[in-house]
Amino acid sequence: MKTKTFIAATFVLASFGAQADLSEEITVTDFTGRIPHDPPIVLQTNSSGPLIIERITMGEIRDDPCFLQLHYKDLNTGEVVRGTPTFAECGGGNYNPFRHNSPKKVFIRHLYKDNYFPVGASVCLNRQLNKVKGLQLIGEHKECVLGAESVDFSDGVQIPNYRGERRIVTCGENLNDGDLYKTVVTDHFARKNCSVWEDAVRCPSGSVVTGMELAVRDGRNNREIIEGLRLRCQELLPPQIPRATPIPGSARIPSRPVGPVVVPPTIPFP
Repeated sequence: MKTKTFIAATFVLASFGAQADLSEEITVTDFTGRIPHDPPIVLQTNSSGPLIIERITMGEIRDDPCFLQLHYKDLNTGEVVRGTPTFAECGGGNYNPFRHNSPKKVFIRHLYKDNYFPVGASVCLNRQLNKVKGLQLIGEHKECVLGAESVDFSDGVQIPNYRGERRIVTCGENLNDGDLYKTVVTDHFARKNCSVWEDAVRCPSGSVVTGMELAVRDGRNNREIIEGLRLRCQELLPPQIPRATPIPGSARIPSRPVGPVVVPPTIPFP
């Protein structure tokens, strides 16, 4: 089986102000699920912009998982962008998982989801341990990704117009008194023949998920079956306010840039 790389072009409008960014270096995690015998299938956007995975769609035909698609968003604005790297090896033709009534999706589930970035994943295998039958996506609050020890949910930034009592949550923990006060969020799907959940894999500290590599094998009817995956990760670089340009006649000019700063969340679309 030949090595394949699926890359999608993306289009993002530039915005102004302090912006977070991603490092150019890509690291990979261990595999969750089966380890491939052949070089893995690479799914990665080719955009140089700060794009992270927004959701993942998987599909199958006749019990064979043969379709996986990555959807991206701008990590600063939360805007979903065009361009979806897609693995579709389901026996020829233009496979459409929606036409076959088999698509499953995972994404960051939270009222203020733009405050959370994907950092990890795990898969569920069938009883024979050779087909992916479930997928979990793990997200973490962006302040924790950037190295904070806790998140203050009552600062007026995390939850707009918040008027309740102070809520400070240690990174890696969640409060039990409401769905809003979480530093870690997850979403998953599991098909009926999901049998064994494999250990989760996670990007290195300070990094987020920007791509995937798939372990696949040849199946019947020219299909290629997904057996496992690993994550492609890039370090999240904190936003910096650029040095101010001197204005003739101005009384005060900052002598050095101020940063890092927290990017206010955008209001999520329904």
